[in-house]
Amino acid sequence: MAWYRSLPEYEQADEYSFYISDFKGGINMSEDDQNMSLSESPLAYNVSGKDGSLKRCEGYGRAYKHEDMLNREILIPELPSSGTGRLLIYRVNTETQPREHLAYVDNLGLYKCVLNGSELKWQMVNTTDFSAVEYYVNYRKDSGDCLVFGPGVEDNNMYLWSKFTQPPSPVETAPQLSSAVVHYERMFGVGDPEHVNRIWFSAQFDPTDFTVSLDAGGYIDVMGDKGRALKVISFSDSIFVFWQYGITRVKAYNYQSEFTVSDIYSCDSEILKDSVCLCSDQIIFAAKDGVYAFDGYSVQRISDKISGIINEGLKASGECSAYFRGKYYLSVQSSYLAEVEGSLMLEYDTASNKWRIFKGQPIRQLLVYHDEGRERLLLVGNNHVYEMDGSQTFGGMPISARWDMPLSSLGKPHLVKNIRELLITAEGEGLLRLKMTTESARIERTIRLRDTRRIYKVPLRISGKLLQLSIENVSGNNFTVSNPMVIYTALRG
Repeated sequence: MAWYRSLPEYEQADEYSFYISDFKGGINMSEDDQNMSLSESPLAYNVSGKDGSLKRCEGYGRAYKHEDMLNREILIPELPSSGTGRLLIYRVNTETQPREHLAYVDNLGLYKCVLNGSELKWQMVNTTDFSAVEYYVNYRKDSGDCLVFGPGVEDNNMYLWSKFTQPPSPVETAPQLSSAVVHYERMFGVGDPEHVNRIWFSAQFDPTDFTVSLDAGGYIDVMGDKGRALKVISFSDSIFVFWQYGITRVKAYNYQSEFTVSDIYSCDSEILKDSVCLCSDQIIFAAKDGVYAFDGYSVQRISDKISGIINEGLKASGECSAYFRGKYYLSVQSSYLAEVEGSLMLEYDTASNKWRIFKGQPIRQLLVYHDEGRERLLLVGNNHVYEMDGSQTFGGMPISARWDMPLSSLGKPHLVKNIRELLITAEGEGLLRLKMTTESARIERTIRLRDTRRIYKVPLRISGKLLQLSIENVSGNNFTVSNPMVIYTALRG
């Protein structure tokens, strides 16, 4: 026997409504729209919903550096070259707190950022070709603070910069490395092109002495099929080597005879070298099939909410990453949102496990800089150094922002909704574009915002069983939106 439930009658004149109470849900590409909360979005970029309202995200502008002699912040000048160079941080310990100096390397040489009257300038230190530099490590020797970096070109694999006021000197006997780190007073490094499975380590208390000896330095050849070594990280009392297809742990304390090596993780998808980043109590990295968190023992996938980006593919070229104030940033090449101007950068909040998507200037380097006690996130793009500072643009580029509601039946899949109007609380500047989409049609309206909050009543005439509201700015203008409400009548379809 079949049982049938009588559905309630809906009169055409009866009005109904739905509203979005907040925008805190963040991006969610992992679930079907019908199963998502209206506070989540399957497509959103350059926006923030942290406080419940929807806002265009803050931007970044030209970075500044504090100068004690003038007791003020001064603009960091344009970089000596665009597209190929690398910014370095040279740390000098003082009686009060460490001071960090900025340096830059490219194919023309090494430069340091120094005060010139009332402005900063890039002063050339020497004219060696440093276009191949991939790593730098700050280290404190008996003679003082120094910076070890490399590789160089031609026959010089490593350079020691022992005084910021003098040129660096080549380390003649060092191996060629592409990643290095200090751990228990030894330098560990990987990337030897002639020995792709080799982990080098220096003598204790001397990061430049790689003499192979039980009393000095040496190397470990790791057998296996994990591809070439990409990155080495000191974390949780161990060294972790990231390969193209896995992770190895090296426990290395005082004596070489006590070093132990163990395989931790293997994968089929290639790891992106410069996505690997130490993030407080975990290491976060990206592979071509997703983004992962590693706690020293196990690996967990954290990118399900941005599966649409992962499915488009992440390219293992030109990526960079940084950890800043509890958030992991990854600038990466991808075809996702190719129709939107700008390059892709992702933000992962390690506390809330939520993602944000940015489309802005092409960024080739991210690094955290400590300037007179203030922590700054620096972004290197084109020939400028930028800083996340709440600017109204991405380094002069308008911030195009968009947020889409899930395509939803509002829990009433049997009803055709006849949309009448949209009530939206908003403030800002310029124009705000509002789109309502159904399974068969779309309608678009624009409103001009004012700098004080008000409720806008927007007439809409569109019908469908499935509805989706989209909010986007025009020409990068700033806006704040809260509690949009849609008024509609319903008929059984």
